[in-house]
Amino acid sequence: MSKSFLVRKGVSHVVNGETLMFYPVSVKAAASLNAIGKPIAQAVSALFSGVGNESGQQERVHKVGEDVTHETIVLAIDPKLAEVKLANRNKAIEALIGAVTDQANLTTLAKIIMDSLRDDYPAVPTKEMIDELLSSDVGTLAQLVEGVLVASQDSFSPLLKRLFALRPAGSPGVVEPRAPEAVTTTK
Repeated sequence: MSKSFLVRKGVSHVVNGETLMFYPVSVKAAASLNAIGKPIAQAVSALFSGVGNESGQQERVHKVGEDVTHETIVLAIDPKLAEVKLANRNKAIEALIGAVTDQANLTTLAKIIMDSLRDDYPAVPTKEMIDELLSSDVGTLAQLVEGVLVASQDSFSPLLKRLFALRPAGSPGVVEPRAPEAVTTTK
């Protein structure tokens, strides 16, 4: 006997020109996200935490009689700090790529996609089905993941908002080591 509150409505989503019906991810499939989510969340957190602007800029205006001199002083990040930040960023990128390309994680991702496409796949997909899905090109896989996220947005939106909140607005890219201080003077 099926309870009406357990029945979720699907969302149609176009993948490579074909309309597919995606359903919210089941609790069982969502629980398997821990295998993928934890290393990815740690890498994303490492990438975007502690991103600050340790450098700065000072503007000075000197007025002597009719002459006005504008001076800009650029305060650079300490080179050692920049090197540490760059090394940490590179490690986080490697961990993120490793998590996304790990075969076990890809299998879990395929099972989650198939769970959401429950009209097209059985509850327990075969290895052949998983391999076939994973042989898709990256663009197709991205569209499938997008369909899962759209169908499961009520479940995933709080998590996604938290992930994106880790990244400060206007956060800089790679921090390169540079000289401690540079001064430019213009007249």
